[in-house]
Amino acid sequence: MRGLSDSTITSGGCHVQGFGVDAATIRSECRGAGRPGGYRPECGVPVARSIVLLGDADRIGGAIVVMRVLVGVAIIAALCGFGVALYRFVSELPRTPTSRPIVSESFTIGDRPSTCSDLFGVCDYNLQLSYNRWGRQLDVFQDAPTLGPYGRELGFAASALLGLQACDVARTPGRTYLEFLDRANVEHPEATSPQLFPFWDLATRELCPMAR
Repeated sequence: MRGLSDSTITSGGCHVQGFGVDAATIRSECRGAGRPGGYRPECGVPVARSIVLLGDADRIGGAIVVMRVLVGVAIIAALCGFGVALYRFVSELPRTPTSRPIVSESFTIGDRPSTCSDLFGVCDYNLQLSYNRWGRQLDVFQDAPTLGPYGRELGFAASALLGLQACDVARTPGRTYLEFLDRANVEHPEATSPQLFPFWDLATRELCPMAR
């Protein structure tokens, strides 16, 4: 055990001299108390053993500290993983209606009042919200020449529904025309991007104008 300076240690009435390099090079010189000239080389052994035991205790204590640190790191990593999984689970939950029933607005479309269910049949919570917000301007989708042949083929109700879906996507931060394509293709898998772009363009210009 390096680091011990040369000194004299008294143990059991004996003087142990020569602590300088390590436990293997300790030389012990003992003089028995009350026994002149008495020499007991074995009296230095307990001191050397104590030093060795102290070294072992230091190593064991260091190993325990390392194990505690590793256990702490593992617990923190597990908690972080659980938090991330919980966040993803909650963020992927579908939006659910509130306890308060949503109001069904009525707008004049084609010279007659129409509600969401009048125009589209069955309206879920999100579609009703979109209709209440932008339904007043849905007239822009009636006979709009900019919708092209595909728009004329679909008719007004389907075109208006695509317009509301475009507004819903466009007004959601971080979403773009690509997300609108994915949503529109659920009900119109045959539609191509050039056929659907006029609905996006008309919606973001007239139905729910975006800041440019």
